[in-house]
Amino acid sequence: MSRIAILELFDRYAAEILQRQSQTELDPVPEAFHQMRVYVKRARALIELVDAIAPKFRRRRSMRVFRAPFQAAGTVRDLHVQIEIAGTIAARLGADASTYVGMLAGRERNAVASWLTSGSRITPEALASVRTEIAGAIDRRGWVGLAAEAWLHFNARFRDVLAFDAHGSDLHDLRKRVKECSNLTWIIAEVIPELTIDPRLARALDKLQKQLGDWHDYDVAVRTSAEVPTELPDAAAPEGWSSFLEAVEAERARLRDKVLRGWAALARFAPPGAGARAKVAVARR
Repeated sequence: MSRIAILELFDRYAAEILQRQSQTELDPVPEAFHQMRVYVKRARALIELVDAIAPKFRRRRSMRVFRAPFQAAGTVRDLHVQIEIAGTIAARLGADASTYVGMLAGRERNAVASWLTSGSRITPEALASVRTEIAGAIDRRGWVGLAAEAWLHFNARFRDVLAFDAHGSDLHDLRKRVKECSNLTWIIAEVIPELTIDPRLARALDKLQKQLGDWHDYDVAVRTSAEVPTELPDAAAPEGWSSFLEAVEAERARLRDKVLRGWAALARFAPPGAGARAKVAVARR
């Protein structure tokens, strides 16, 4: 594990963030916002790793750089996904979702306009400041035992995922844990080549992360569709609207069951060991 590897990986993430952010300004399509967020998530996972192995690192200061732009980009992306979900279900049922889709489309236009006119940005200067923080924290920490500490950090995050009460707790919390753990598999592969995570585990985490993302989209759809004012005086429910709501809730339930199966499948993998050998594998039980 080298200082150069960590800084080079951060530089790659920073370049991708700036490129994707520029794309959102030139052509504000949802995919550009989504890709920007992907690389912000990976940069934040790298920062979390540095915080774990270099205790004097100023994590909050570094994370603050990403917060507002990340949230704004997420708003645009989420609204677009909600429009797609509404269109798909309405077409399947022959339901009238025009009022709902109109509400979402208006919000999406406003979110994009706000981003283009006054949205905060991740600047090259801010990213350079985070890079300096990372380099300084690691230099102060020294290099002895860094690989072992990074491995322990992944081990702890994976144990958090396995220990989560997925049946009784909010799946949004599980989604955050899986996202961090999955991103760590990418980072460890880049900066700590002497450690090897079983590819089957990495794929299972990526798959579960996607399943949780799909569930999250329908969870948002359930809550957002409830905002259509059909209970107000003179506000008649659109044709097929009850069936639309039932279909959204049923799909959320189906996706939740899928998440629970994916989460349970992780139990096939033994938690990573903490040993710092030249080659460490996460093996099946």
